[in-house]
Amino acid sequence: DVSPDPMVRGGNTFVFPTTSYRPATWSLAATVRFSPRTRLTGTWSRPQRAPEVTELYSFGPHLATRTYDVGNRNLQVESMRRADVGLQHEWDAGHVRVNAFRYEADGYIYLQNRGLFYDLDRRRIIARCVRPERCLPVYQYDQQDAVFNGYEAEWLMRFTRSPLGPMEALLFTDAVRARFTNASGGDVPRMPPRRAGVEFTHYADAGWVTRLRWTHAMAQDNPGINEARSEAYDLVNLAVDRAFSAPGGVELTLYAQARNLLNEEIRASTSFLRSFAPEPGRRIDLGVRATF
Repeated sequence: DVSPDPMVRGGNTFVFPTTSYRPATWSLAATVRFSPRTRLTGTWSRPQRAPEVTELYSFGPHLATRTYDVGNRNLQVESMRRADVGLQHEWDAGHVRVNAFRYEADGYIYLQNRGLFYDLDRRRIIARCVRPERCLPVYQYDQQDAVFNGYEAEWLMRFTRSPLGPMEALLFTDAVRARFTNASGGDVPRMPPRRAGVEFTHYADAGWVTRLRWTHAMAQDNPGINEARSEAYDLVNLAVDRAFSAPGGVELTLYAQARNLLNEEIRASTSFLRSFAPEPGRRIDLGVRATF
């Protein structure tokens, strides 16, 4: 049941109606072992979820995402038919894992860009925005049937006798394609782009672990209605850490993380803010973690 507390604004109390939903979820999984190190897994599930309170009753500026959100009280239960198939093979020097999936959504709930703007100065919705810094795009929660197809794959290689000491190399890639299945069709908005990359991990004798990860994200040319495409980018991250045992059973970890070493202008296709501001540029984090 969704029965939010009364909302008070300027002395006025708004009591929202009580709405009742009955979502249900079930899943089946199976594993076939071809050998002790090779197995095929399959999962079939039917998850459902009720609309969130914000999806039903939002109505106003959301400055964290620089959007003007409008709820939809007609939303019904979102239901998915999910099929996943994965193949994994392991050996002493690494492993290969591949997973493919298809999700068929009945009543997928999402935020739709309406192509309108909310003027922060005049406090009204307008058709065109002259000053983007003073306008918020209007988004409304909507619901349509959709299909999601995608895959994930990785290949891990271990090098125990390298001249630099023990190392690992991980090749990875993933992608998802999502489209609405109604008569008008169209792309589901804010989907991630196809990605590929490599990560190198070095284990030093003194206990230091160094990870260098490069990810290439391709351009997102299927951004959805009223959404802007996103350009391709390269993201390079470097992380160094070491764990220590302290008195009293405390585990300490010293770490340093350098992110976006190339200082790329990254405008993530999944972000509401991509047209307003890019992701953070080059930055370095230093710290200590304690585990008691």
